Amino acid sequence: MGHSSVNGAVVCKSWLDVINGRSLLHDIIFCVVGENASKILSCLTRLFVRIRFENVSINDYILEFLKQFRNEFIALYFTDCSVDIDRFDRNPEDRIPCCDNLLYLTMTGVNAFLFFASLPKLKALHFDCRFVLRYHDLCEMEAIIPSLAELNLGGVVCNPNVYISIQTGGKRVQEQPSDRILSFPVIRNFIANRRGTLTRLSVGKTDLPPEALIEISEISDLKLEKMVFNSHFLPDLGRSTNLEEFCRNQRHLTHVNLKELSRLTDHGLISVCHNLQNLQILEFSSRHLIDRGIVEVFKLEKLRSLCMPNCIGISPSTFHQAVSQTEVTRLVCLNLEQTLISDAALCTLLLRNKNIEYLYVNETRVSDATLWEISRHLTKLILLNLSGCPGISDAGLTGEVEWDNGIRERGRNYVLAEERPEEEDASADAEERPEEEDASADAEERPKEEDASADAEERPEEEEDASADAEERPEEEDASADAEERPEEEDASADAEERPEEEDASADAEERPEEEDASADAEERPEEEDASADAEERPEEEDASADAVPISNLKKLKWLDLSNNKRLTHEGLLKSIRFQHLKDLFTPPPRVTESFAKALFDQNPSLRRIDSIVRKS
Repeated sequence: MGHSSVNGAVVCKSWLDVINGRSLLHDIIFCVVGENASKILSCLTRLFVRIRFENVSINDYILEFLKQFRNEFIALYFTDCSVDIDRFDRNPEDRIPCCDNLLYLTMTGVNAFLFFASLPKLKALHFDCRFVLRYHDLCEMEAIIPSLAELNLGGVVCNPNVYISIQTGGKRVQEQPSDRILSFPVIRNFIANRRGTLTRLSVGKTDLPPEALIEISEISDLKLEKMVFNSHFLPDLGRSTNLEEFCRNQRHLTHVNLKELSRLTDHGLISVCHNLQNLQILEFSSRHLIDRGIVEVFKLEKLRSLCMPNCIGISPSTFHQAVSQTEVTRLVCLNLEQTLISDAALCTLLLRNKNIEYLYVNETRVSDATLWEISRHLTKLILLNLSGCPGISDAGLTGEVEWDNGIRERGRNYVLAEERPEEEDASADAEERPEEEDASADAEERPKEEDASADAEERPEEEEDASADAEERPEEEDASADAEERPEEEDASADAEERPEEEDASADAEERPEEEDASADAEERPEEEDASADAEERPEEEDASADAVPISNLKKLKWLDLSNNKRLTHEGLLKSIRFQHLKDLFTPPPRVTESFAKALFDQNPSLRRIDSIVRKS
């Protein structure tokens, strides 16, 4: 076995050289854990440019390793590592010399930046979890990090009382710095000194009070593009809110994260939308206090990512109003997890945003009909979360949807019978329909080959005319109208300029392929037909099986969650789950058996995991 492993390793190395594939290791994070770190590093035959140290004692061997390859590293992560910090104060020569190419440094529980004498190109500095940062540490950072673009203060402890004492007592704390307390003025000055390069700031877990953040927003020439607020930043405290004032001062913001604001209200959300018309990424989560604010969110034309899970306070009628007035057509990521959006509103929103790559609609009212539309039109999807959706069944996965089973087709939108307004009864329907509409007029509207008897068998009610239909639902748009309203599709280079840079280590950008331009998009998905062409090609009496669009039509899909769906069966999954690039699959009950897992692995060549079952090599 050992001999085979060695031979295999040699073959892999040779293969990497032949295909010039060593660059494939660029995005791999090599993790070194525990007491055997030195031994692990001594066995490395290839250098990884991203290394994570977890629970490692930073000894002389580790430092020598970092010194030897200091110009090769792009990203370093230190988590709960032990080190003698005072050593670098006593012996500055022990520090790692200039790291010319290090771009990302993340620290959890250790002041790792003290290892380095200079980090001239460092762009992102992250302090994760609760982190005790001293005055002395920040002064050291001033000298070694000249061109920082992203600062994540994570859970850095900063006593709010120190901020107050500074304002009332002058510079007492600055003149007598403490190793135990970090004063806000030190943080403010650090940010102000980097106002020419700093564009992304996160204070998500800090204790900084609202007054401190307002003061940061007022720094001259500071132009933030991304801001992550903390829970202390209360959005509604008077006529002019803190949130509104911050946004007025920082109008260049394109990415706003409000998830930590547990008491975010409609007023706060609306103030963000009105002051930041160029928003591209918006994240918030408020279980009960947001409703009408969503209407303004859906008017942000440049929005590309909307993450709003668990917003159960938004009513279906408000969602309906927001979608009917929406100007959002460029979404790449959409998270509506555990919201009350109706199936009809969801379908309409998705059909206006066909370039979505990441879609979370778990625990929503999504139906088989909408899943059919997703499979047909959202062909750029990479991730799809359908967990806990009671409205989907095997028919939705296979695309064999029974359209006459409680669902009425309205152009390209579908309205569930139970979602129709109660006031639409038979008498109102009769009053709205012109009396002069006779059989001959009805025959003109239907395909000529469909006679009255066939129509009576297939449809229980007479088809409503266009005026009655327009009052019941949002106005249907054909493909040409949709093209007039929707901004022109941006090509790949323009899209790359607009989209903010992905930050975290497991960033989706590492997996996400570059966006194709309009011509490439047209080649990959079925050409959109207008309503008349669709009617000619697909007669109403055509059965569902002839028009089936299975979920496997999503040819770029890599991650799929179908868990907690009682109407899905293993038979339906075996029939529908057939992907070339799917890597992770989460299935509904009952528990996956070995034979079932083997069958799925066989028909999905890239699949590496089914629930907790990993493909055997």
